[in-house]
Amino acid sequence: MSEQEQAQPTNPASPSIISTPFPKGPAKKALENKLLTRLTKGELIAKNIITSDTAPNLHHSAKAFERKRTSDALASKLKNRPTADDLMNANIIKAPITVAPSLHEAQQSLIKKKTEDILGQHLQHRPTKDTLVSQHIMEVSSTSLSSSSTTATSESKDGESRN
Repeated sequence: MSEQEQAQPTNPASPSIISTPFPKGPAKKALENKLLTRLTKGELIAKNIITSDTAPNLHHSAKAFERKRTSDALASKLKNRPTADDLMNANIIKAPITVAPSLHEAQQSLIKKKTEDILGQHLQHRPTKDTLVSQHIMEVSSTSLSSSSTTATSESKDGESRN
């Protein structure tokens, strides 16, 4: 047989088989060893040697599609994010620094102290429970009546036993 006849596939039903002669001798052993130690497709993907399971002719369009999808998702998130003013009103971020950085800490503590003072003043001028009940703003609950009558009864008993 000539070399050309050996190179032709023996099975005419499978013309897509590569028709190169298989090596013989030490080259055959070396090839078998290389094939045994060859990395799997999953290992090649994990090591970033090949990028995906897609066919090579579809790889570019699959990568472009993935970038477009990521870009669209990011644009959607950026479009729906709250404004800086909304975040400041919700106390998520602080107002921009308007003083020198060395004075910023002092300014923040001063603002906090001022807020505490205003809140303290409002609490001092807060009406008592009795005032709210007398102005018919707050109703007297049955539990507070029973507890106050129980207290009054126990005080009167203590007063009688002392006499």
